[in-house]
Amino acid sequence: MNQLSKWALCLLAASTLTPGAPAADGAELPNVIILVMDTVRWDSISLSGKENNDTPALEALADQGFVFTNTWSTHDSTVGSHFAVFTGLTNPRMEKNSGVNYNQANNSIAHHLKRLGYHTICVSANGNLGPKGLKIFEPFDFFYNFFKERSSRLILKNEAYTKRVRGTLDRFNAPMTQFTSTLIVADAGDVVEVVASALGARPTGRPFFLFVNFMDAHDPYYPPSAFYNVNEEPLVYDFCSDLRMRPVPTFERLKKGIKDEDRLSELDKKYALVTRPWMIAADLRPSQMALYRARYKASIRFLDNQIGALHALLEDQGLYENSIFFVLADHGEAFGENDLLTHSLPPGYTPKEVTQRVPFILVPEIKDVQERIEIHDTVCINAVTPTLHEVLGIRYDTAVAEQDPHTEYGSSLMDMATDDEQVRRHFRPRETGLELMMRNDVCEDLEAPEAERIEALQTMGYIE
Repeated sequence: MNQLSKWALCLLAASTLTPGAPAADGAELPNVIILVMDTVRWDSISLSGKENNDTPALEALADQGFVFTNTWSTHDSTVGSHFAVFTGLTNPRMEKNSGVNYNQANNSIAHHLKRLGYHTICVSANGNLGPKGLKIFEPFDFFYNFFKERSSRLILKNEAYTKRVRGTLDRFNAPMTQFTSTLIVADAGDVVEVVASALGARPTGRPFFLFVNFMDAHDPYYPPSAFYNVNEEPLVYDFCSDLRMRPVPTFERLKKGIKDEDRLSELDKKYALVTRPWMIAADLRPSQMALYRARYKASIRFLDNQIGALHALLEDQGLYENSIFFVLADHGEAFGENDLLTHSLPPGYTPKEVTQRVPFILVPEIKDVQERIEIHDTVCINAVTPTLHEVLGIRYDTAVAEQDPHTEYGSSLMDMATDDEQVRRHFRPRETGLELMMRNDVCEDLEAPEAERIEALQTMGYIE
């Protein structure tokens, strides 16, 4: 049996047997879990075979399902990529005066699953993800965002949080910022703790949809001491633990040390485009960059450990067997490639191999995959929602997107087997009887949501 046949048959299993709420055809509905590892590039995990960075929990999940080795994000930034996961669209078209706005609650997979009777849970460590700026997060029954629940203002009033923040900043000899203080008390362990509480409080007798965003791999990269000993770091002169806070030289000063005219010309263009000069990496020496990268890798090892803890929690509660499980990243991270740092980089200069090639694991509902199945075809993260539509038998009218030249609706991962009729005839998607239509209502006043989006970006430190 070839790998696509295995893939198809396992998705067949994932679309026929499950406890949960019954579909119209009598089949019961599975739980749906989507874990997004914010800022994790494909080559930073051991599944890629390109990096000596042990991530055993991801390996264990991959052994029970499918690894898509050539997966790309629609964007190198949070908002656009999460929008793609939740709606299947490559472009939300939320720009002021665009005349089109797909940022509607009923375009969200959370809304679609809620219509099927799912209890919907969102736990996010990313302050950009919330119903203020992104209406696709409105349909959640339980919504917890750490940048709201553990804001820098609230941290100062909580002795335990304050102690953790001070301890971490002292360990890394790092400056305190509002953004960093919340990240420190929103690590993967904190996230899993909130998830456990939300799962424990959910109503019984209904399937659930769980979305989780982890931010551990996001700068400034302060991994826990159990996963990284800062005292074993080599001594590096003029190293600032928070790359955003380092003294960035002006272009006029920087160019005095660069003799390559072509590189100077490109740097001049980048300096003119970036809103955050610290995104330019030309001032950093290899020894400084190596420290940032080492801390980043350690942060991912800790994140992997906590994904393993969540996996164990689901198994202990008898929830894992009955769940379709997606694990992916929204985008990657640059460490000096093309003289750039982090993500949300200038259009035309983004080193896509490191900022948009991401991990993607799918564990089907029926855990009968005997060995890891690697799929090497090119896929996009906007395949998540179309795949769920097909597995759950949701009829979704996407005509408005098909007629829009500025966006594109994704393809179900099951479409990879369309040329093999012997496999395709085994697919019997649930018949839920749910029919929905994508909307692109013209927003009469885009000022308010735009202001909310800007506020969120400022909170996250992406813009001044």
